[in-house]
Amino acid sequence: MADIGVRTASAMDASAVGAMLARAFEDDPITRFLLPSGSRRPVQARRFFVWQLQRLIPQQQVHIAGENLGAALWALPGRWRASATVQ
Repeated sequence: MADIGVRTASAMDASAVGAMLARAFEDDPITRFLLPSGSRRPVQARRFFVWQLQRLIPQQQVHIAGENLGAALWALPGRWRASATVQ
């Protein structure tokens, strides 16, 4: 079995990983409920995930597998609440 590698994401990864996560969650029931606008959902989902990545990447809690094959995102304790500004 080949080792695909896992690395910590950088700010340069936000756009590509955000697009990957938007595709991954396209049919997710929660995504469909929160972003119900049909044809605009992919754009809205990508914006949401890029925004989340922009706030979490500086915490060094975003890890990417391979060439955007998957991602794991966490927030540090006490820093999980979202605000309208990127930190």
